[in-house]
Amino acid sequence: GLAMHNYAERARILPSGTLLWQGSVSRGVGGWYDDFSWTSMIGVELDQTAWFKSFNFNLTYSDPANDTARRFKVPVYGCPSDGLKPNEWASTNWARLRTNYAANFGNTNIGQQTRSGVAFLGAPFKPQRSSRLSDIRDGLSSTLLVAEILTTEDNNGAWGGPISDTGGSIGGMGVTGWFPPNTRNYDEVVRVCPPPALLNGIPGCTNIGGVGSEHLQVLSSRSRHSGGVHAAMCDGATRFFNNSIDTQVWRALSSAQGRESVNEF
Repeated sequence: GLAMHNYAERARILPSGTLLWQGSVSRGVGGWYDDFSWTSMIGVELDQTAWFKSFNFNLTYSDPANDTARRFKVPVYGCPSDGLKPNEWASTNWARLRTNYAANFGNTNIGQQTRSGVAFLGAPFKPQRSSRLSDIRDGLSSTLLVAEILTTEDNNGAWGGPISDTGGSIGGMGVTGWFPPNTRNYDEVVRVCPPPALLNGIPGCTNIGGVGSEHLQVLSSRSRHSGGVHAAMCDGATRFFNNSIDTQVWRALSSAQGRESVNEF
């Protein structure tokens, strides 16, 4: 969280939730699975300058030229109670690491749309766009920046789906506040749900569609800590949130421009 805050102080803007591949000719469906996510953008702030420079941002994230960088283990991206997990390790296109932290994409879904009559109320991170800290009208200390997630196990060398796939832009780079921490509700993902045995304690996964449905995904904050999850706020502070937090409060903390008072719930 502090690294992200330092990035914003230096660049005067938060990293984009996903970085449009510079060689891409489309901001459409393709942008959901070949883009870089925010995770590589803050390499300098994590004292991983050499790792940051090893990426070729003129190519897709999945290009073989980025194979070595995708495999590099950034220790702070793994929680000691869970940990980094390899993904499709035999492939020079798809090998990468699943990590334990995801950026706040707001109170509804990854595509930041109205869901079940609930309006999207802003978020620090956006697909292919950046935000300034000054855009966060709900207060930096009252808005989530990044939150914990669980990493799924390797799917026998095949892609295991968006959950905890944080390096690219498929959806796992973000977390949504629709459900409270460690909810018993299933995550809602596209294309692939890992087999239950590989979900690493996640209650379940609902496959909601194929390519083109990425914006509908709902991915919840989860951890292996007793009673709740750790999250970093937009002011750089780290807080622990209990599983029992009211859903409306959690959504208010996930929004950036709703002007809700977390005390009113």
